[in-house]
Amino acid sequence: MRSARAWRRDRMIERRAARIAAGRVAAVGLVILVVHGANIRPQEEPSGPEDPQVRALAEHLVDKGVRFYGASWCPHCQEQKRMFGASAKRLPYVECNLAGPTAPQASACTVAGVNTYPTWVIDGRRYVGQVLTLAELADATGFADAARFRNP
Repeated sequence: MRSARAWRRDRMIERRAARIAAGRVAAVGLVILVVHGANIRPQEEPSGPEDPQVRALAEHLVDKGVRFYGASWCPHCQEQKRMFGASAKRLPYVECNLAGPTAPQASACTVAGVNTYPTWVIDGRRYVGQVLTLAELADATGFADAARFRNP
């Protein structure tokens, strides 16, 4: 049978090993966050001529009171903006987290209950974490020329 002293010594060794392991896990997590944050850069918005129909859809979204919540570092948000090409600047876009994934988000996004990007709010309905096609956006908002986007 082991003595109380041996048992305490073993417990101390186990605790020390657990603290070391936890510290290593935390350090690895921190390195991953720093590297990830440093390598995600917002993409520049496209320039050049606007497609008149895509421009009209972007303006229609604004007129309908649609909101597109996103983050400049979010690859899905960047993909969503790319679909609009040079008309992306016309989107009803709300930047939620310009400073990066570990920074606090903008109060407008917190108040709106947004915690996943992209989030579209169309007529009170939320489309969370989805990249919507132009056809889906046109259909969801009753865009007059929605058929154009279904068969490009």
